[in-house]
Amino acid sequence: MVQGTHLEFYTLHGISPVDYRMDDLDAHLQRRGSLYRMLGLLPGTIRGADVLEVAAGTGQNSLYLATRMPRSLTLVEPNPVGLRRIEGLYATVELPHVAPTVVNSTLEAFEPLHPYDVVVCENWLGRSAHERSLLRRLGGFVRSEGVMVVTAISPIGLVANILRRALAVGIAHPGLLFEARTERLAAAFGPHLATISAMTRSVTDWVQDNLINPAYYDLVLTIPAIVDELGDRFDVVGTSPSFAQDWRWFKALHGDARALNAHLLSEYGRCCHNYFDYRAAPSSGDPARNARLEADALALVDAARDLESAALAGAPMQAARERIGALCRSIAGALPREGSAAIDEAARWLSHDAPDAGAIARSTGFGSLFGRETLYVLLVQREC
Repeated sequence: MVQGTHLEFYTLHGISPVDYRMDDLDAHLQRRGSLYRMLGLLPGTIRGADVLEVAAGTGQNSLYLATRMPRSLTLVEPNPVGLRRIEGLYATVELPHVAPTVVNSTLEAFEPLHPYDVVVCENWLGRSAHERSLLRRLGGFVRSEGVMVVTAISPIGLVANILRRALAVGIAHPGLLFEARTERLAAAFGPHLATISAMTRSVTDWVQDNLINPAYYDLVLTIPAIVDELGDRFDVVGTSPSFAQDWRWFKALHGDARALNAHLLSEYGRCCHNYFDYRAAPSSGDPARNARLEADALALVDAARDLESAALAGAPMQAARERIGALCRSIAGALPREGSAAIDEAARWLSHDAPDAGAIARSTGFGSLFGRETLYVLLVQREC
């Protein structure tokens, strides 16, 4: 079975494929500030606080935190390439900022000297039992009434890219050399990425991290899963995209009636279909139908992994293809016409051993389909 960790993949190939375009530093800082404001993490919360970021990557995202002048900023990153880039990045920063303490460590081995007011961990922890236990460990670093920012992945938002991952098997066999796979997949899917006007990652980084990285299949940590792991100690108070409305009267929200996480999950069930297409206007949906859609989307992730695993092992792939086809039909049946047409287009290519990479690159239907894949979640630890 195709599996592995981000760290294993990154160190094997000597990469850290999480760079953002930084030609306009002010725009980068505004984007990060906009994210945190949507979540409810305001600059005054960071100022004078003890802040920890785990899996800091190249350190680019931490720049916003550093320039909000926390009391301390600790960055934990085990990837040697990432560590070098963090060092190089902060050597060039001219804005007033707090210099971070950089710790070369995994989360498993990191032992904080004190709890933190703000803890951040983005685009890493997934659905495996081990990484869910690490999410709980991360929560243990948060001070009483402190906050934590983590990312969730919507299976529904992942559908388009999981289909690209499945198509990648026929376009560039998993047994090919890393550089050759990167080149072929960039040619096929680069035009798709060009349809996203706010894209900030390079095509090469995106291809390596989404279409080749074996850890991609296990990133699907949903908002309900986060609540399941942390809901006994934390309340979710903000998300990006923001989906939960709360028309309850605040005077009634005390004791068991507060039910903040339960209300959020109810709203999630009503709204999660909106993650399928980032261009679509949000609407209210049927929770039961959305639950089936999310279950199909999660099953599609596993079916795509089975397809890639079979290709890598030289085993028959027909069963995995048929499973993907059945799931595509079920998913398409739950979507508006535009979405179902894009899924049907991808499913037709997936029925072939060697799909036409040129036709895929030229696609304007499926080619422009991307989901609201990554969701940010702000949690507040209850008073201890």
